[in-house]
Amino acid sequence: MKNIREWFPHAEVTDQAHPPAGYVAIPLQAHQWLLLKEEELTEREKQLISWLGGEEEVAPNPWYQYLIDGKGEAPQVIKKCSLSIATFRIRQRKGRLLG
Repeated sequence: MKNIREWFPHAEVTDQAHPPAGYVAIPLQAHQWLLLKEEELTEREKQLISWLGGEEEVAPNPWYQYLIDGKGEAPQVIKKCSLSIATFRIRQRKGRLLG
């Protein structure tokens, strides 16, 4: 089977998930996408890419958007919680326990 770069020799590899206007991005591996010019794709290829891309995007983690995409403000999750700490010292002297 041909490598994807053989099928699309003019494509570019990028670390940006969101393509610029006029391009589509296909995920290759962790944090790498193949950029293809829309004008160079057939209608059939465009349709296949949209189906594979699952046009219904799942909302990404807000920390990813802030740290990687550089969008928005730092997410802050604040929850009230209770923390209890107990310490015990147990010593043994001549066969009996002392607390």
